[in-house]
Amino acid sequence: MTSINLRHSEKLVRFLTFIATIPLTPVLFLVVASLGLYRSVVWCILKCRFGSRFAGMVTGTDAMWGLEGRCSGVVNVLAFVHEAKLDHSGSTPEEIIEIFRQRLKKIYAMKRHQIRKAFFKRNQMFGFFCWTQEKEIDLESYIQALNFENVGDISDKEFHNLFSEICNKKLSNDKTWELLVGMQSVTSIGNNVARYPIVFRFHHSIGDGISLLRFFLEEIEDSKLEPEIVKNVATKAAALKKSSFVAILKAIYSVPYFIFQDFFSREESNCLQRSFERSEKVICWQNEKNLERMHVWTQLVKKAKDKCSKTQYSTVLLAALSETLGWYFKAKGERPTSVTISMPTRIKREGSTAKLANKYTAHVQKLPITYMNGTKKMDQIVEKLNTLNQSSKVIRSSSDLLINYWALTILPSICPIPILRILSEQFRITADVSIMPELKHRFRIGRHEFGELYFWSPLFGNTGVNISALCYERELRLALLADRSVIGSAAEGQNLLDDLFQEIQRMDNLLN
Repeated sequence: MTSINLRHSEKLVRFLTFIATIPLTPVLFLVVASLGLYRSVVWCILKCRFGSRFAGMVTGTDAMWGLEGRCSGVVNVLAFVHEAKLDHSGSTPEEIIEIFRQRLKKIYAMKRHQIRKAFFKRNQMFGFFCWTQEKEIDLESYIQALNFENVGDISDKEFHNLFSEICNKKLSNDKTWELLVGMQSVTSIGNNVARYPIVFRFHHSIGDGISLLRFFLEEIEDSKLEPEIVKNVATKAAALKKSSFVAILKAIYSVPYFIFQDFFSREESNCLQRSFERSEKVICWQNEKNLERMHVWTQLVKKAKDKCSKTQYSTVLLAALSETLGWYFKAKGERPTSVTISMPTRIKREGSTAKLANKYTAHVQKLPITYMNGTKKMDQIVEKLNTLNQSSKVIRSSSDLLINYWALTILPSICPIPILRILSEQFRITADVSIMPELKHRFRIGRHEFGELYFWSPLFGNTGVNISALCYERELRLALLADRSVIGSAAEGQNLLDDLFQEIQRMDNLLN
């Protein structure tokens, strides 16, 4: 009866908030019309000022990410090219740089319209962001050598410190992306393998990870071992089908209640919530190398799907994260019952050709935190998976995803930057969890293969922690990016990732 009463109460509040909003509708229309008129005036002024160099206003999610600046809004991708030292002639980094530069020139010459956004400059004027084109573009300057002070190989620890410094810097010379190729190898795996780092950094305002990944797979990468990956990225990554008229009406009806919830709901406080000005970022990453056996993650996902039908890749990761955060909070002397997480979810399908764009919405949900006092059993894991499955199903069937998408696309297109900053502060998210599609085979550029691959999505608004997951070559790769005011050191962040992998190992053992 309690759950039934709660549903009835929610419906009543939803109805009352909609009725209360009706008298305000004329005022809202007047405000929107005024903002739209001001934006049109700014568009005309900027068009006259920049002339043919003017490439349009920065709209939608692109504008929201513009708030984060040239450092905080950057996606960082790290790959390692593995080379056999016995066959290595010392020219690997130079070869990689030359291959990337030649392919960039070819793509720019043949498909400039698809990637022109990557060479725009973002400007801030009259309270809005706008794109402008440069008169001359030096393509080679986007791909640079990354030189370390060491003459020979550098250790993992030294590279971690250097990579953290890179991730805390702005993109150079007002660029929206850059690719850096390490000229020295990082400590070898065994004695016969050299690992050359490749760092790809791009500002989130030019596109999301899916659009960049698809473009890379179709236009740059050589192996073509798994063309269905591109198909999955292009068609199956969309979370919602084209919204029907009824779904749109339902979403409009739910908007007042959505705003009411956002302003009056309060999350339990916890030590992962950022409450200070943004500071230096902590960067960590880990893979399955310390687990009892290889490919534990893929086996765990398969077992979870056998035990709970329709269990998704993301659900298994959230179940492990729930338990890991329980241990983390307990060690900090806290016991929140849940945390609010956001998961970027594709809501628009890809077109027939790759295009740089942000086509996602925010899937926001409460993640229950588990505090196990005794021995965990298989039934408890299955119960948690079923609970998370049901929670995700409720959110996906509600109007929240569509409303979030409108909030991320319509409002940034008409609101000046000061208003956007106020709106961005309303996102009360403890952690972002970013999950990329599974990639089963190694990427290859010429004769060079990517043996390792990691990515870090940027923090938005008040969010203090981001955990990124990528299953590459059947091995799970986790990356953590956190504000130093939340997680004080790289060692603390590394311990959190290690604990998460240990929980994955425990879940796999129990599901046997």
